[in-house]
Amino acid sequence: IMGELELAARYLEAPIVAITGTNGKSTTTTFTGHFLRGVGRRVFVGGNLGTPLCRAVDGDHDVVVVEVSSFQLEWTSSFRPKVAVLLNVTEDHLDRYRDFEEYADTKGRIFAQQTDTDVAVVNQDDARTVALAGRYRPQLYRFGHGPEVTRGMRWIEEGLEVGEGDHWTGVSLKGFKPRGRHNVENLMAAFLAAHRMGVDVAELRSLVPRLE
Repeated sequence: IMGELELAARYLEAPIVAITGTNGKSTTTTFTGHFLRGVGRRVFVGGNLGTPLCRAVDGDHDVVVVEVSSFQLEWTSSFRPKVAVLLNVTEDHLDRYRDFEEYADTKGRIFAQQTDTDVAVVNQDDARTVALAGRYRPQLYRFGHGPEVTRGMRWIEEGLEVGEGDHWTGVSLKGFKPRGRHNVENLMAAFLAAHRMGVDVAELRSLVPRLE
């Protein structure tokens, strides 16, 4: 028995960006699609967001961006995103799962089939997301607040910046319409996901003001 997500992924030729989390996954999926379309990629956006992933199978896509729920991840065995994003994990759906640990472990399945050539994007400020990705083999990129983020994207007093080690590039929030700290986190996750799919930082910066 397999779920629709697993079935569709087996027939997709385009690389997959998969996004999950208790909160913010629809917004982050939309932002990621915006960034990739903005640089001319042919993008399918769907999954738990609305359009079933199977609709992407016969399409001519450069990249597939899919919102993924824990329910969908339960029925995966070979699902392997090129970039997997885990935004946060808080108590939810405990009417379905034995306890919070089982729910969190199910979210972590998004990384289970990744290799060291794939990428995990996780929330520095949610230690559980980092720990879940750390069980597996993907390259780890983090987003969060403060200099503790040493590879990925961070929000410091001067604003946003992306990079690693001693090499960081500023990203202005001027013109960014969605309000709230949570939406800045969604922005950082989407920015990183698109960047790890090969989009230049300068191109992504130019698209931030058009996010709605």
